[in-house]
Amino acid sequence: MFLSINRLAPFVQFWIKYPALLISSAALLGSALGASWNIFYLLPIVLLLLPFFTKKELLKAGTLILSLYLFFFHAKLFQNAPIHIPEKKEGVCHFAINSLQNKSSPFHKYLSYKGTIKHFLSREGDTYRRIPIQISIPLGTQAPIANQDYLIWGTLEEKEPGKIFFKPHKEIPWRPLQNTFSFAQMRYNSKNFIKAHLEKSIPDKQVSTFLFAIFTGEVEDRTMSFFFTKLGLAHLLAISGFHFALLATFFHYILQLFFSPKASAWSLLFLVTSYFFFVGPLASVIRAWIAISLFLLGKIFQRKTSGLNVLGAAMLLEITLNPFIIKQAGFQLSFLCTLAILLSFRQLENLLAYLLPKRSLHDSLELSTASKYGYLFTSFLRKSLALNLAVTIFSLPALLVIFHTFPYMSLFYNLFIPLIVSLIFALLLLGLLFSFLPILSNIIHSLNSVITKQLLDLAYYSPTTFNVSLQVSSFPVSLVICFLCLLFVFTIWVQTKYKKEIRQFT
Repeated sequence: MFLSINRLAPFVQFWIKYPALLISSAALLGSALGASWNIFYLLPIVLLLLPFFTKKELLKAGTLILSLYLFFFHAKLFQNAPIHIPEKKEGVCHFAINSLQNKSSPFHKYLSYKGTIKHFLSREGDTYRRIPIQISIPLGTQAPIANQDYLIWGTLEEKEPGKIFFKPHKEIPWRPLQNTFSFAQMRYNSKNFIKAHLEKSIPDKQVSTFLFAIFTGEVEDRTMSFFFTKLGLAHLLAISGFHFALLATFFHYILQLFFSPKASAWSLLFLVTSYFFFVGPLASVIRAWIAISLFLLGKIFQRKTSGLNVLGAAMLLEITLNPFIIKQAGFQLSFLCTLAILLSFRQLENLLAYLLPKRSLHDSLELSTASKYGYLFTSFLRKSLALNLAVTIFSLPALLVIFHTFPYMSLFYNLFIPLIVSLIFALLLLGLLFSFLPILSNIIHSLNSVITKQLLDLAYYSPTTFNVSLQVSSFPVSLVICFLCLLFVFTIWVQTKYKKEIRQFT
């Protein structure tokens, strides 16, 4: 028996409006089933298919089922058999470098080569393939250039179940492979150039380290990483859509002063893509770059775009390229938080308008000067609260699964710290942009140093009395799936069926 069309109409309308999100959701669930079986995956699959089990929508239901099957088998094709190394294996490997970074431990500093062993051949003739590894080389020693693949002689060892390490032989040099290429060295040199410039322009080592971190996503100061993580602000140090949006907004206002809208969009697309190659292909970075690129292409070719469709297209592209990216915390949190903002920010802001009322432009202009500033503050507070609540409601269960902790102070700090970081990021871009005028650039960097120093003091010397966290030893994934499904259904229901009513009351 077919289900009532009237009851399912709000959900059908939502999915018809956002087809890219619909297909990417099917791709996500199919890939999840292909990666690892969990009976609770059936709940989101049923909720996804249910609105289309009507007489008029059976074709769409069949298309979704086909998408689920395709991405299920797509994930199976990508899946490698579990690698188990019972004892140390000495041999030679083909190592492809993905990234090169400066790292530090309490005892020494070193270069970290992250990449993949494409092929390992042991002395005994055993072979292993596609093993992600990290090779560390102490700073000060002669390090291989990370612009190509290498043949490396060394030892492969599984120290813990599922954790495989490779130790190169110190006496045997790495042998470069012809006709191979990597952007890792170019990216590393570019970041070192920015780092040297900041250290030269900004005497305060702590400030220059923070500015380098928010521009590149590389945090070399372990103390800084600890304090920002403790306050729930670690996302500000990792490149995400937040940073891409700031970069795009900053250059949008500058480019439109000199170019036509279309030329400005093309130039901005080039700058955003350059920043993507500069930062590196992390999951959250890929999502942000794809989303902004699709938005700009829509502007260039005069095609209407929506945030949810752009998000869906970005997710679909990432999963198609690598279905196992869904297991990465960066991918999960990046898409989940963006989805939370796009789905529930406006509704939460409308609800908060009961406490912090909105005013029309005419009414706000009639206020006194002091009242205008007060209204600006309450408007900012309303938007910040709505944003913070949206992200927290959607991401809290996932955070407990991944990190087993949630600092309560993050609810307070995330109200205003991102705004301050936005100002710092804009001043950093402005200072770098005017590097050809050293006097002006130094003035901007000096102003930015004062603001950044105050921010770091606020983070480092936060009240210890309030540094309390919600901590759990474990959190069931099944509960997260059920919670997100119910939340997603409720949010869609509010968006579609009661949108007009909410607008009338607010």
